[in-house]
Amino acid sequence: MAMSSSTTTNPFFSFQVTEKLSKNNHALWRAQVLAAIRGARYEGHINGKAKAPDAEIVEKKTDGTTVTNPNLAFEVWYARDQQILGLILSSAGKEVQAQIVAAETVEQAWSTVEKMFSAQTHAKTMNVRLALTTTKKGNMSITDYVAKMKGFADEMAAW
Repeated sequence: MAMSSSTTTNPFFSFQVTEKLSKNNHALWRAQVLAAIRGARYEGHINGKAKAPDAEIVEKKTDGTTVTNPNLAFEVWYARDQQILGLILSSAGKEVQAQIVAAETVEQAWSTVEKMFSAQTHAKTMNVRLALTTTKKGNMSITDYVAKMKGFADEMAAW
């Protein structure tokens, strides 16, 4: 079945993610990738709102028989989904790619990435909070103590 050029054109061909996703840059990577996905109007693919249509259409004939045909709407949806999945895979570092390579849809890959980094961010936040509550001034000067506290706050802001 021939598809029109508008359905085969990848809106991400000219878009470049300058940061490969790694354990240290999720927020920056996420902002860049989301901008591309939202700009192409495909956010529904990563948040689950753009559900896949049935892959086949069952047509009942007048003589009572049924015929199964491919669903063009599914083919278009699937092509878009794979374009976005390609963007995510190509913009992820090897460590992250290894975690999402088995994803069949972009929603699965996106969910895996979000879970990976939300757990990491939560752990970092807990560590900084613990450091903030347990760090004592001791014999540090007030300037050094405030600088240390500011360092903790800056570390959290970087995530």
